[in-house]
Amino acid sequence: PHDVNSPIIEFKEVSKDHTFRPDPSIRPPARGVLIKPKDKECIRAFFPLEFKFKTNEPAQCKIDYNLTNDFKSMNFFVGGDNLFQYNHSEKLSLPGPDALKAENPELKNDGNYRLLIRCQDANGNFNQDAFFVSFCVEKGPDTTPPVIVEVNIPTNNPVQFNQTRLNLEVYVNEPSECKWSREDRNYNNMETQMDCDTRVWQMNNKNVYVCRTTLIGILDRTENKYYFRCKD
Repeated sequence: PHDVNSPIIEFKEVSKDHTFRPDPSIRPPARGVLIKPKDKECIRAFFPLEFKFKTNEPAQCKIDYNLTNDFKSMNFFVGGDNLFQYNHSEKLSLPGPDALKAENPELKNDGNYRLLIRCQDANGNFNQDAFFVSFCVEKGPDTTPPVIVEVNIPTNNPVQFNQTRLNLEVYVNEPSECKWSREDRNYNNMETQMDCDTRVWQMNNKNVYVCRTTLIGILDRTENKYYFRCKD
Protein backbone atom coordinates (compact mmCIF):
# COMPACT_ATOMS: atom_id res chain seq x y z
CA PRO A 1 0.00 0.00 0.00
CA HIS A 2 2.95 2.38 0.47
CA ASP A 3 4.55 1.77 -2.95
CA VAL A 4 4.96 5.11 -4.75
CA ASN A 5 7.69 4.05 -7.21
CA SER A 6 7.02 3.40 -10.88
CA PRO A 7 8.20 0.16 -12.54
CA ILE A 8 11.75 0.12 -13.89
CA ILE A 9 12.08 -1.19 -17.47
CA GLU A 10 15.10 -3.34 -18.38
CA PHE A 11 15.48 -4.27 -22.06
CA LYS A 12 16.59 -7.93 -22.33
CA GLU A 13 16.37 -9.48 -25.81
CA VAL A 14 15.76 -8.84 -29.50
CA SER A 15 15.23 -11.05 -32.57
CA LYS A 16 18.06 -13.32 -33.73
CA ASP A 17 20.80 -11.60 -35.77
CA HIS A 18 19.78 -8.21 -34.37
CA THR A 19 21.39 -6.17 -31.60
CA PHE A 20 20.37 -3.35 -29.28
CA ARG A 21 22.32 -0.67 -27.45
CA PRO A 22 21.48 2.50 -25.50
CA ASP A 23 20.18 5.17 -27.85
CA PRO A 24 22.61 8.12 -27.66
CA SER A 25 19.95 10.53 -28.93
CA ILE A 26 17.81 10.05 -25.79
CA ARG A 27 18.49 12.58 -23.04
CA PRO A 28 18.27 11.52 -19.37
CA PRO A 29 16.21 10.97 -17.34
CA ALA A 30 14.48 9.34 -20.33
CA ARG A 31 15.99 6.06 -21.49
CA GLY A 32 15.83 3.99 -24.66
CA VAL A 33 17.51 1.53 -27.02
CA LEU A 34 18.44 1.51 -30.68
CA ILE A 35 17.82 -1.78 -32.55
CA LYS A 36 19.82 -2.74 -35.66
CA PRO A 37 20.56 -5.89 -37.65
CA LYS A 38 24.08 -7.20 -37.09
CA ASP A 39 25.10 -6.86 -40.74
CA LYS A 40 23.40 -3.62 -41.88
CA GLU A 41 21.81 -0.40 -40.77
CA CYS A 42 18.07 -0.99 -41.12
CA ILE A 43 15.63 -3.86 -40.52
CA ARG A 44 14.25 -5.68 -43.55
CA ALA A 45 10.69 -4.66 -44.47
CA PHE A 46 8.00 -6.97 -43.06
CA PHE A 47 10.57 -8.76 -40.87
CA PRO A 48 8.79 -10.11 -37.74
CA LEU A 49 10.80 -8.07 -35.23
CA GLU A 50 10.40 -9.26 -31.64
CA PHE A 51 11.83 -7.78 -28.46
CA LYS A 52 11.52 -8.57 -24.76
CA PHE A 53 11.98 -6.57 -21.59
CA LYS A 54 11.49 -7.00 -17.84
CA THR A 55 10.08 -4.82 -15.10
CA ASN A 56 11.25 -4.93 -11.48
CA GLU A 57 7.67 -5.46 -10.28
CA PRO A 58 4.48 -6.86 -11.82
CA ALA A 59 3.25 -4.25 -14.27
CA GLN A 60 0.97 -3.56 -17.19
CA CYS A 61 2.83 -2.10 -20.17
CA LYS A 62 1.62 -0.09 -23.14
CA ILE A 63 3.28 0.86 -26.43
CA ASP A 64 2.51 3.66 -28.89
CA TYR A 65 3.95 5.57 -31.84
CA ASN A 66 2.94 8.96 -30.41
CA LEU A 67 4.17 10.63 -27.24
CA THR A 68 1.37 11.01 -24.70
CA ASN A 69 1.32 12.58 -21.25
CA ASP A 70 0.26 9.53 -19.30
CA PHE A 71 -0.20 5.75 -19.33
CA LYS A 72 -3.98 5.84 -19.85
CA SER A 73 -3.73 7.83 -23.09
CA MET A 74 -1.53 5.24 -24.79
CA ASN A 75 -3.32 3.02 -27.33
CA PHE A 76 -1.83 -0.51 -27.27
CA PHE A 77 -0.97 -3.02 -24.56
CA VAL A 78 2.40 -4.69 -25.07
CA GLY A 79 1.82 -8.22 -26.36
CA GLY A 80 -1.92 -7.50 -26.59
CA ASP A 81 -2.70 -8.23 -22.92
CA ASN A 82 -3.19 -6.14 -19.78
CA LEU A 83 -1.83 -8.62 -17.23
CA PHE A 84 0.43 -7.49 -14.39
CA GLN A 85 3.64 -9.43 -15.01
CA TYR A 86 7.45 -9.20 -14.89
CA ASN A 87 8.27 -10.37 -18.43
CA HIS A 88 6.93 -8.55 -21.48
CA SER A 89 7.21 -9.32 -25.20
CA GLU A 90 6.20 -7.39 -28.32
CA LYS A 91 6.24 -8.56 -31.94
CA LEU A 92 6.06 -6.17 -34.90
CA SER A 93 6.04 -6.45 -38.67
CA LEU A 94 6.46 -3.05 -40.27
CA PRO A 95 6.30 -2.17 -43.98
CA GLY A 96 9.05 -0.12 -45.53
CA PRO A 97 8.50 3.42 -46.85
CA ASP A 98 8.09 2.18 -50.46
CA ALA A 99 5.18 -0.05 -49.48
CA LEU A 100 3.50 2.74 -47.55
CA LYS A 101 3.91 5.25 -50.36
CA ALA A 102 2.47 2.78 -52.87
CA GLU A 103 -0.54 2.41 -50.58
CA ASN A 104 -0.94 6.12 -49.86
CA PRO A 105 1.40 8.68 -51.47
CA GLU A 106 0.34 11.31 -48.91
CA LEU A 107 1.49 9.22 -45.96
CA LYS A 108 4.81 10.64 -44.77
CA ASN A 109 7.20 7.91 -43.64
CA ASP A 110 10.98 7.87 -43.99
CA GLY A 111 11.38 4.40 -42.53
CA ASN A 112 12.49 5.63 -39.08
CA TYR A 113 10.42 4.47 -36.13
CA ARG A 114 10.47 5.46 -32.47
CA LEU A 115 8.12 3.49 -30.22
CA LEU A 116 7.32 4.57 -26.69
CA ILE A 117 6.73 2.23 -23.76
CA ARG A 118 5.25 2.99 -20.35
CA CYS A 119 4.55 0.51 -17.57
CA GLN A 120 2.18 0.87 -14.62
CA ASP A 121 2.03 -1.11 -11.37
CA ALA A 122 -1.12 -2.12 -9.47
CA ASN A 123 -0.99 1.12 -7.43
CA GLY A 124 -1.20 3.21 -10.58
CA ASN A 125 2.44 4.34 -10.58
CA PHE A 126 3.81 4.64 -14.12
CA ASN A 127 7.10 5.87 -15.59
CA GLN A 128 6.55 9.52 -16.48
CA ASP A 129 9.50 9.45 -18.90
CA ALA A 130 8.64 6.94 -21.61
CA PHE A 131 11.15 4.25 -22.58
CA PHE A 132 12.03 4.60 -26.29
CA VAL A 133 12.65 1.81 -28.82
CA SER A 134 14.13 3.15 -32.07
CA PHE A 135 14.99 1.49 -35.39
CA CYS A 136 14.78 2.05 -39.14
CA VAL A 137 13.16 -0.10 -41.83
CA GLU A 138 14.74 -0.58 -45.27
CA LYS A 139 13.31 1.73 -47.91
CA GLY A 140 13.30 -0.90 -50.63
CA PRO A 141 12.82 -2.02 -53.26
CA ASP A 142 11.67 -5.24 -51.60
CA THR A 143 13.74 -8.08 -53.07
CA THR A 144 12.67 -10.87 -50.72
CA PRO A 145 9.84 -13.31 -51.53
CA PRO A 146 6.83 -13.65 -49.22
CA VAL A 147 7.00 -16.17 -46.40
CA ILE A 148 4.03 -18.41 -45.55
CA VAL A 149 4.18 -18.27 -41.77
CA GLU A 150 1.48 -20.82 -40.94
CA VAL A 151 -2.00 -22.07 -41.82
CA ASN A 152 -5.07 -22.26 -39.61
CA ILE A 153 -5.18 -26.08 -39.89
CA PRO A 154 -1.78 -27.71 -39.14
CA THR A 155 -0.20 -30.08 -41.64
CA ASN A 156 -0.97 -33.80 -41.05
CA ASN A 157 -4.17 -32.81 -39.28
CA PRO A 158 -6.99 -35.29 -40.01
CA VAL A 159 -10.32 -34.16 -41.46
CA GLN A 160 -13.75 -35.73 -41.22
CA PHE A 161 -14.44 -38.90 -43.20
CA ASN A 162 -16.34 -38.25 -46.47
CA GLN A 163 -15.38 -34.55 -46.33
CA THR A 164 -14.39 -33.50 -49.85
CA ARG A 165 -13.98 -29.75 -49.25
CA LEU A 166 -12.13 -27.76 -46.60
CA ASN A 167 -12.02 -24.02 -45.89
CA LEU A 168 -8.44 -22.94 -45.27
CA GLU A 169 -6.58 -19.77 -44.29
CA VAL A 170 -2.90 -19.21 -45.11
CA TYR A 171 -0.94 -16.54 -43.25
CA VAL A 172 1.77 -14.58 -45.10
CA ASN A 173 4.29 -12.08 -43.72
CA GLU A 174 3.54 -9.37 -46.31
CA PRO A 175 0.72 -8.39 -48.70
CA SER A 176 0.75 -11.06 -51.43
CA GLU A 177 -1.23 -12.97 -54.01
CA CYS A 178 -1.28 -16.73 -53.43
CA LYS A 179 -2.25 -19.82 -55.41
CA TRP A 180 -2.47 -23.55 -54.76
CA SER A 181 -2.27 -26.72 -56.82
CA ARG A 182 -2.39 -30.48 -56.32
CA GLU A 183 1.03 -30.69 -58.00
CA ASP A 184 4.27 -28.85 -57.23
CA ARG A 185 4.28 -26.22 -60.02
CA ASN A 186 5.70 -22.74 -60.41
CA TYR A 187 3.43 -19.87 -59.40
CA ASN A 188 2.18 -18.97 -62.89
CA ASN A 189 1.08 -22.55 -63.61
CA MET A 190 -0.88 -23.11 -60.43
CA GLU A 191 -4.59 -23.37 -61.13
CA THR A 192 -6.39 -21.96 -58.08
CA GLN A 193 -6.18 -18.30 -57.08
CA MET A 194 -6.73 -17.51 -53.39
CA ASP A 195 -8.58 -14.55 -51.88
CA CYS A 196 -5.81 -12.52 -50.20
CA ASP A 197 -5.50 -9.34 -48.16
CA THR A 198 -3.20 -7.24 -50.35
CA ARG A 199 -3.37 -3.83 -48.64
CA VAL A 200 -0.72 -2.78 -46.13
CA TRP A 201 -3.31 -1.80 -43.52
CA GLN A 202 -5.00 -5.26 -43.61
CA MET A 203 -2.36 -6.83 -41.32
CA ASN A 204 -4.14 -8.75 -38.54
CA ASN A 205 -3.35 -8.76 -34.82
CA LYS A 206 -0.70 -11.46 -35.34
CA ASN A 207 1.19 -9.22 -37.80
CA VAL A 208 0.40 -11.39 -40.83
CA TYR A 209 -1.81 -11.15 -43.92
CA VAL A 210 -4.58 -13.66 -44.60
CA CYS A 211 -5.26 -15.62 -47.81
CA ARG A 212 -8.45 -17.69 -47.93
CA THR A 213 -9.44 -20.62 -50.10
CA THR A 214 -11.48 -23.83 -50.23
CA LEU A 215 -9.49 -27.00 -50.84
CA ILE A 216 -11.43 -29.45 -53.02
CA GLY A 217 -11.00 -33.06 -54.08
CA ILE A 218 -10.15 -34.45 -50.62
CA LEU A 219 -9.99 -38.26 -50.74
CA ASP A 220 -10.61 -40.71 -47.87
CA ARG A 221 -7.97 -43.05 -46.43
CA THR A 222 -5.07 -41.43 -48.26
CA GLU A 223 -2.59 -38.59 -47.87
CA ASN A 224 -3.84 -35.44 -49.59
CA LYS A 225 -1.10 -33.08 -50.72
CA TYR A 226 -1.62 -29.44 -51.65
CA TYR A 227 1.10 -27.01 -52.75
CA PHE A 228 1.05 -23.26 -52.10
CA ARG A 229 3.06 -20.36 -53.54
CA CYS A 230 2.77 -16.62 -52.96
CA LYS A 231 3.99 -13.58 -54.92
CA ASP A 232 4.37 -10.03 -53.65
